Amino acid sequence: MLEIKAIKGEGKMVDAEIEKQKQVFIKRLNELIEEKGINNVSNASKEAGLDKETLGKYSVGNIPAVEIVLKISKYFNVSSSYLLGETDTRIADNIEVIKRFGIDDETISRLEKIKNIND
Repeated sequence: MLEIKAIKGEGKMVDAEIEKQKQVFIKRLNELIEEKGINNVSNASKEAGLDKETLGKYSVGNIPAVEIVLKISKYFNVSSSYLLGETDTRIADNIEVIKRFGIDDETISRLEKIKNIND
């Protein structure tokens, strides 16, 4: 029979990491709501394809299932990794460029604007 042993203190480390990600998620979701100028969270929830209370519920501390995170990230046009605090890069397509060249989302946006002017 396989015996599973817990490492002393490991559970607390995992709990602390989960709590940290939860706080990052709440902070970033609220920032996105504010940036988008959303006054009616119920309407925004519906626009995102969610139940009307969903964004409000998650903006105060409830943690959504994966499919909800994906819908929220799509609605706000950010990566799920950004929402969960795994990266500071908002746009998933930019992650590899940022890693490779060491630039940020804002710089990529400026470069895209320059490219569009020249097209």
